Amino acid sequence: MDWLYQFQLEKFLLFTLVLTRVSGLVITAPIFGTPEVPPQVRALLAFALAVLIFPAQLGVAVAYPGSLVSYVVLLGSELLIGATLGLGVVVLFSGIQLAGEAIGRISGTMLADIFDPSSGTSVPLFSHLLYLLTLVVFVCIGGHRIVMAGLLDTFQTIPPGQAGL
Repeated sequence: MDWLYQFQLEKFLLFTLVLTRVSGLVITAPIFGTPEVPPQVRALLAFALAVLIFPAQLGVAVAYPGSLVSYVVLLGSELLIGATLGLGVVVLFSGIQLAGEAIGRISGTMLADIFDPSSGTSVPLFSHLLYLLTLVVFVCIGGHRIVMAGLLDTFQTIPPGQAGL
């Protein structure tokens, strides 16, 4: 009966590592991690993605962490991998928004500010328009699917529990 307990513990450990990596992406990615998306929806999306990815990872052997500290380090490394993937896309969108601010400043439309709920500040109208246009183009070209494919590739490149800080 001890082997059954150990088997279930390994599955639980693997699922929490997969869920943590997916949560890191969902928290930071531009489409999924914006404040306009309620936290309950983001949590449900992360859980659903983890449930879909988990069966493909059952063959991965995860070393049992000896203590709570090493388990937290494992979770932190998985969260860092997912967040890094999401932040790579955020950098692109922030650059577009910064370019919109520069264009607005040069063209003299800097006075037309609107309140941006995602950042909590007032941003130039042209900057917000360029950001939303980039978001639409990102979705139209399948950028959200490319991000998910990148997430799946991270599981092949760095299996759960294998990334050490």
